[in-house]
Parts: sequence; structure tokens; C-alpha cells
Amino acid sequence: MADHKLALSPEEKSQYKKLFTSVDGDGNGKLDLKEVQDLFCKAGEEISYGRVGEIMKTIDTNNDGFVDIEDFLQCVELQKATGVRTMSAAARSFGLAAQKASHIVRQESTMGAVHSTSEEEREAFAGHINLLLGADPNLTKRLPMDTATDALFECCKDGVIFAKLVNLIEPETVDERALNIKETGALSQFQILENNNLAINAAKSVGCSLVNIGARDIMAGTPHLVLGVAWQLIRKTLLHKISLRSHPELDLLLEEGEAREILNRLPPETILLRWVNFHLGRAGSFRRITNLGRDLRDSEVYSCLLHELDHIRCPLLPFSDEDPAQSPELLLQRAAQVLHNVKQMGLQPFVKPKDIVSGNGKLNLGMVAQIFNANPGLTRLKAAKGQEGGEDTGAAAAAAALEEAGSDTREERTFRMWINSLNLQVQGQTGATLLTPPPPPP
Repeated sequence: MADHKLALSPEEKSQYKKLFTSVDGDGNGKLDLKEVQDLFCKAGEEISYGRVGEIMKTIDTNNDGFVDIEDFLQCVELQKATGVRTMSAAARSFGLAAQKASHIVRQESTMGAVHSTSEEEREAFAGHINLLLGADPNLTKRLPMDTATDALFECCKDGVIFAKLVNLIEPETVDERALNIKETGALSQFQILENNNLAINAAKSVGCSLVNIGARDIMAGTPHLVLGVAWQLIRKTLLHKISLRSHPELDLLLEEGEAREILNRLPPETILLRWVNFHLGRAGSFRRITNLGRDLRDSEVYSCLLHELDHIRCPLLPFSDEDPAQSPELLLQRAAQVLHNVKQMGLQPFVKPKDIVSGNGKLNLGMVAQIFNANPGLTRLKAAKGQEGGEDTGAAAAAAALEEAGSDTREERTFRMWINSLNLQVQGQTGATLLTPPPPPP
């Protein structure tokens, strides 16, 4: 192998060596065909054995049929270096996959448990928080966060951002007069603890599931726990209005023989799946999805959905019979065009093309929810159906919404969201929830 001075810092070199070891399943210090494919899988990319073989021929400098640690580090360094124009497309794709896989940071807790945090999610969550709260005058010292760094963990330490997110879900859940916010100077540890206790308790009251997460975990900026709280709150801001109460026209998604009450018991994620499949059927597509992650990675479903919602601003993307797993560049191009169409609808998506292609469930759920919240595409269909049947759909929808709301007080909504946060199982056709009392003490 030719001598090459590595431009990686000691920390980066150590990180990549750990990645190499984690992929080297048999521990022989060399990566074979299957292990290189596993590296791409770790980076969220599907790739055929044939393509792996082509890549290995490019980066295997001693032609022994394996990728050793020196080959591995040299390829990563060349990918990282600026001004390099000598890399082949195959070597470049390997370097990008290694960089992406290394961003799944493994963090070992004091109890020996291993946790992973995704750099893509950290970047997306920070960007979305900037969008949601960027105009808040109390957050000018904290926002906008730098999405390319770990600023999310630092800026959320004092609990103020999380408390503000709770109030986007359910206004006035947190009395902001009780928050410790200083224009100048730093908050004391006691004041920060107070803020975090307020934020966590309020988050639980609006239905967030925060198990084994305390105020001091947020204060410490523990990455996987901060990301967990951030996702719970972002998820709630996106999904809390995906219900029959907010959108009476959702009854168009009912299957034959189903009653309206069924939709009240479905979680928002399931409603979104039905909604996407409903529009795919109307568009004449044979595709149906069962999840909001991997089923979206080729962008065909997104393209069909967006075109059905807005024919003018969202043209259909061209698709062929070519296996998309053989063309990662094509997948990224399609995903980029999908995001362009989403922006044409007036939205600001917080995902990137690579997030669509990797099938990231959280980030794709977020974008599907953004699209639904902006344009469900059901109201006009409901109106057309009512005209065909001679119904006053406006009055019917209003009556249905009032019926769904009933005597729903704020206390009742809080109790219902708390029950939902416990993930209790629904039993039988009546939708009754069975609570099992704890066993008596010995």
C-alpha cells in the first residue's frame, strides 16, 4: 500500500477503528464481502453483493480480496480531505458510508448499557426546533441552534426549550411566569432543576412517554435522553391534531363496516398509514405501505402522494424497472426532488434526501405528518361525496366535531393523554382498557 499521511485527528481515527472492529464480525482484522455489505447496512444503505465486489476491487490496494484497516482509513481520509479529485465513484461511496456509519455514536452508560444516537436525528430535531420556536423573544440567547454541532444538548439543558414545546402542544400547560429565564447572567443549578422538573411533568401530562428520564438527565445533556425527550415533544407537536375531532373528514378512511368510533381509537401513526394508502388508491397506484420508514425510501410513494395532493406544484417523478438498490445516486436524486416538491407546497421539511433513502422511521413520520397537517386533501373529496348524496357536509362535519368533543374539559384531555402515555392495551370490541393492579406486598 502506498504511503499516505492520514489527515484524521486522533479522536476521529479512534472512532473509525471502533467502527471497523464493530463490522469485523470474525475479528480477523480484515473485512470480507459480507462485512463490507454490513457496513453499508449500518449506514442505512442496501447494496447488492455485486456492487460490494466492485467497491472492494477499487479500495483493496494489495488485491488480497479483503479490506484491511489501512485500506479503510485511507479511503475515509481521502473522502474527508478537500480538493481530492482522484477518487472513483465506488471508493467515494464507501467513504461516505463509513462516515455515515461512524455518526451512529455508541455511548456506554455507567450501568454498562450501550445507547446509540443518530447524528441525522440530532440535526433534524435541532432544525425543527429552530423553526418552531425561532421567533420566541425569550429564546434569543438559545436559538437558532447550530444543527451541525451538539448545540441541541447544551441549549436544552435548562429546560426552557422543552417547556415551550409543551405549550405548543397544549397552550398554557406550563405557566411561563414560573419558568426561570434571565436576560443576563446564568441560572443557578436549583433554577435549572426547577425548569426541568416543570418541563418533564408537563410533557407527561400531555401524553409524552418519558420513562426513567429525570431532570438531572436533561441538565447533564445526556445525548440519547435529550434526543428522546426532544422526539417525544416534536412527535406530539406534529401528531396531536391528527384526529377525527380536528379533521371530521377522516371518516373517508373508514373501511367497509367500520364505525366512526374506530378512528378515535387508532393512534395517529396508523391514521397516517391509512391516509397515505387512501391517496395511493385514488391515484391508481398499486403500491401500499405498512410503515413510515423503509416503504418510503425509493420516493415513489412520496411522489404519488404529493402529486395527488397538488397536481400543479408536485409533478410525478419518472420511475423505471431499474433496481433502486443498484443506484444509490438515483435514490438520492429522487429524494431531493421529493423535498423540492414539498417546499413548493410551502413547507419547510426537516429531513434530508439521505434520511428518506435510509428509511429513517422517525424523520419520515415527521415529514408525512407535516404534509398531512398542511394539506390532508380530504375536505374537497368529502364535499364532492356529500353533493353526490345530497348531504349538507358542512353541517354534518360540524355536528360530528361537536359530538366528538362532547363535554371534553382540559382536565379530561390531560387525563386521557396521560392514559395514552402508559401504552395500555385495548381489549375486545368495546375498546375497554384493562388495568391490572400491582401484586400485594409480601
